[in-house]
Amino acid sequence: GWDNATGTSATLNFKLFLEGDATDAATAWNSAASLGNGTIAVNQRGVTVDAEWNLDAADKEGKYYDGTTAAKGSVLDATAGNLTTTVTGSIAFTLGNVMPGDSAVTVAGSYEANFTDSNAGENKTINVTGVTLTGQNANRYKITGAVTAIGDIKPRPITVTFDSPSVPVNPADTEAAKTVNLYKTDTQATNSDILSGDTVTVSATGKYQSVATVADSVNVTVSGVIWDNANYTVTVAPLTGKVTSRNISNVSIVYKVPTAGATTGDTGYV
Repeated sequence: GWDNATGTSATLNFKLFLEGDATDAATAWNSAASLGNGTIAVNQRGVTVDAEWNLDAADKEGKYYDGTTAAKGSVLDATAGNLTTTVTGSIAFTLGNVMPGDSAVTVAGSYEANFTDSNAGENKTINVTGVTLTGQNANRYKITGAVTAIGDIKPRPITVTFDSPSVPVNPADTEAAKTVNLYKTDTQATNSDILSGDTVTVSATGKYQSVATVADSVNVTVSGVIWDNANYTVTVAPLTGKVTSRNISNVSIVYKVPTAGATTGDTGYV
């Protein structure tokens, strides 16, 4: 620029803000050259990064609770119904606000992806960190804002086996006689599918098929199953119970003295 007061040239401080306009850096430098003696500062253009959590295929619904926050790499497949099948978690990135001529700018492959916590839940936030840009002209851009994705951690499936119940025989076979309360607390020591440090307490109602006769093994139908740890989903193993003989105690026996002339077939004898 020209300084009218002194009649000498002055330093040109020219700032180009790429945010929100269609001017690229090359145009800016060409414009600066035509201005003569001067300097120019080109600010990096801010880009947004949309992140989507992928698990090998579109039909995958999330990972099973495994006690970790990991969303990248090998995780348990929550659609498999078992605790042995794994899938690979990764993040698919979509950049926004990149100039048309700079379409080769992409996200570099090195990043980390972790849920905010390890607990089971739907639509949980995945924090993606260490995201950088690569490709030709990547240095013209900067990432604005946090990069996050959404994913599900499904409750971990376990099978619980109640201890076999035992009830006394009841020839009347009433509903009350056939019904028992079931209760079980499992840890990794008693159920290998439970993670170390976790406990799962399960309660339910059991109903005998019959208690009319003594038996060592009678089918017991289990219903009303509830448990106290939302990181797990519980299936109950088939259950049988015992029907035992009824103990008789504190029974008084009354003997009657026969009347004169009575025989053993007459009323009055016990």
